[in-house]
Amino acid sequence: MTEYFYILDDSEASGRDDFERGRSNPAVVEAVTGIGDEAYWTPDKYELQVMSGKTHLTAKFSGAKPPADPKTKVIALARIALPRAKPQ
Repeated sequence: MTEYFYILDDSEASGRDDFERGRSNPAVVEAVTGIGDEAYWTPDKYELQVMSGKTHLTAKFSGAKPPADPKTKVIALARIALPRAKPQ
């Protein structure tokens, strides 16, 4: 089986809207500290959402068999990607 890792960045106003919409149900998200200005993890989607300045970054695993400890792995990969995603 194949597992995919996706990363998406959006520095437009729509990025903030998407970030806020994703955390509208606090029962299904966990706050994450130590990355960006604000971040949260959605366990059932294996998805991390980060706001850093005006940049919204989404990082997630998709597939039938995510790796062990996906949250830690997604955060580590997002830390690498975030500085490259920010507008120049």
